[in-house]
Amino acid sequence: KGLRAADVGFFRAGSSDPYVTCELLHRPHSFFQTDVIEKTLDPVWNYEHIVYGCASGDPLEFRVFDHDTFSRDDVLGVATLPYTSFYPNGFNGSLTLAKSGKTGKADPPTLSVSVEVLPNPVIKTLAPRLFVKIFGASHLRAGDIGGKSDPYCVCEIPGKESSVFHTQLRMTTLEPVWDEEAEILGYAEGDSLDFRVFDWDAVGKNDELGRAFLKSEAFFPNGFEGSVNLTNRGQLQLKITVVVPVKPKPKPVDPGRHVGRDERWPVPFILRSLETGRVHQLMAYTMIGRSYGGSRSMDPDLDLFLDAPGNGDVSREHALIKAWQLPDSETWRVRIYCSKGGGGWGRGEGGGHAGGGTTVDGVPVNKEIGTNLEPGSILRFGLNEFWSLERGSLHRRSSIAAESQIQERVSSLVEETSTARSLRVPSIACKHTLCACREWLDLVAVMLEWLGEPDEPPCVDCIEVQDELGTPISRHFASTLDEQRAYDVSSIVRNVRVGATLRFRLCSDPRLLAPVLRHLEDDGHRLEQFFKTRDEIPD
Repeated sequence: KGLRAADVGFFRAGSSDPYVTCELLHRPHSFFQTDVIEKTLDPVWNYEHIVYGCASGDPLEFRVFDHDTFSRDDVLGVATLPYTSFYPNGFNGSLTLAKSGKTGKADPPTLSVSVEVLPNPVIKTLAPRLFVKIFGASHLRAGDIGGKSDPYCVCEIPGKESSVFHTQLRMTTLEPVWDEEAEILGYAEGDSLDFRVFDWDAVGKNDELGRAFLKSEAFFPNGFEGSVNLTNRGQLQLKITVVVPVKPKPKPVDPGRHVGRDERWPVPFILRSLETGRVHQLMAYTMIGRSYGGSRSMDPDLDLFLDAPGNGDVSREHALIKAWQLPDSETWRVRIYCSKGGGGWGRGEGGGHAGGGTTVDGVPVNKEIGTNLEPGSILRFGLNEFWSLERGSLHRRSSIAAESQIQERVSSLVEETSTARSLRVPSIACKHTLCACREWLDLVAVMLEWLGEPDEPPCVDCIEVQDELGTPISRHFASTLDEQRAYDVSSIVRNVRVGATLRFRLCSDPRLLAPVLRHLEDDGHRLEQFFKTRDEIPD
């Protein structure tokens, strides 16, 4: 605004044909210029350009010229914007133009500019990073009359404009020293580097003094330091550093993390003491520790307490064993955990005692994700407690009644194969459905549904629950409808687990079948009446 009139008019007031150039001071490769606006002293350009390669402390220099066709362009004004004025928050305002000459106006001419600082491209944490340091050049070709040059160097990845890095200008020398370093943004493995050295000229195009091209294999992944020959003449001294981030090792995942403290039902494994022969039934979640010390989180009926003399290196809550079934309902996994890891004789510094820990077959337990167990594994808790893992029954057989009458009825259940049915619980869904039953008839109906016999009347007078090894856990009898209505079904389903078997006998005795069918018919009528009443409710 308010520029000097550089072109004199004979019949009208003078004017100018202004345009603006901009560059990072002493970095000619950042140069750009606007279009020419003819015949005006208050031009409006609305020109936008991205300047790459700005280093800390670099000011922006703006020059306003008057375009002349047959003579050298006249300078209408110069303004410099310091680095601290636009970094990091940008700049939006007017700059007073110096060297503007006489305008004939009270206020000096100004240039309105807006500078926005763009964030660097996001660097992927696992992508390699490239740093280039250009020390200097030697034996360059003379580009100016007088045997000297005004050199600067440009480095870039071909085809990636944002990767450009250019040094500052050095005047009248063939042995420039730059000693500048920058990160080459946007670098990817396989990219090459293009180095060009130019001679700056105040008028006309800058001359190329030499060029060097480095393929990726010359510096990746071990970097490069030394001299490279330039085309035409001279050498370029540089250092390339490649930073390849180390991929973090994936954090180990505990396969038994889903087994929680509340899962306290029996599993088909036991621990047996190698010294005393003592046997302990494992739960899905079993803690091992000292019986003295008052651990509130351990249950004396479910957890293993090690109370033998000399167990001072066994902690109050020393170890933990988890057991669970895989989705196929046939395969079990057992895992032991101990935050102390190993320990024991010969494992301390100098071969001494390293304190009480837990080992499996002589190998310390993994502190983070535990260690897998197999039947026959030898476990050592502290120094003196040695136990082995064995397969076992889910429940004690002593829970089965031994009355002769029951035994006879069980024999008949096994012998009458035409009326006997067996449901091996195949999944968690089946187990939850069975455990949700509250009535004898509902439980029988669900079992028949899972067996694919939904049309079979749920007339059953005997149900037997077996563990995964086929060992009977409990047997239940109800020979009349009244007995079945009063029966505590929770005593049956409490023993139901995935992999367990429910064996029952279909009964054709009319004394039971007739009441059951009548009960089903009454239920059907009640259900029909319910839906009929529901349909009559107005909207």
